[in-house]
Amino acid sequence: MNKDFSASALRYRPQKFQEVIGQDAIVKTLLNAIKNDSLAQALLFCGPRGVGKTTTARIIAKALNCIGYGSKEDPSFDICNNCLPCKSINNGNFLDVIEVDAASRTGVDGIREIIDSVIYSPNNARYKVYIIDEVHMLSNAAFNALLKTLEEPPQNVKFIFATTEIKKIPATIISRCQKFDLQRVDLKTLSNHLKNICQNESISYENDSISHICKASEGSVRDALSLLDQAAS
Repeated sequence: MNKDFSASALRYRPQKFQEVIGQDAIVKTLLNAIKNDSLAQALLFCGPRGVGKTTTARIIAKALNCIGYGSKEDPSFDICNNCLPCKSINNGNFLDVIEVDAASRTGVDGIREIIDSVIYSPNNARYKVYIIDEVHMLSNAAFNALLKTLEEPPQNVKFIFATTEIKKIPATIISRCQKFDLQRVDLKTLSNHLKNICQNESISYENDSISHICKASEGSVRDALSLLDQAAS
């Protein structure tokens, strides 16, 4: 094999809703919310590692800000991935999509920076989107500071939280979010996904090997791709 397969988890990360696997109910709910302009101001994605929490958050950020070829005036479920907002979000340098790793900014000072910036309008987008990963790592003081903003967020701001440990998040925060429980991806769906990747990469495989990888990953797409990397190399 001549192709580089060392970063398959990144190369095959879904870039639009239609590519998300194993979360059909959630994708359908998001489709209806975006079409009906009823997406909550704060979303909470919870579930085990590697099932698409942060990936889905980024796709939502694109859906809210995609302009297509200049013809889209409103958020859209159908993302082009070619316009400036989409490309910038994919590259991680879109000014109005702010990703925060709560594990490295657990204190109240880090949250105050977000709160202070919320009041400003987006630079060049419809919505300013804050994605806070591992949100359960925030301190109680940080959660309390965030609470007021979640009660009365500006209309052009969305918060998207991701966590693997929902029990560590205060009930006052959860009650102000639209909560989505992402499930472990079932063996059949994950197996088909890996087989498609193997075919794309011209990797020969045995069904039993794919089955073992899927079982070992325990429903985590990221872990399955990592194991596939090891096997392919």
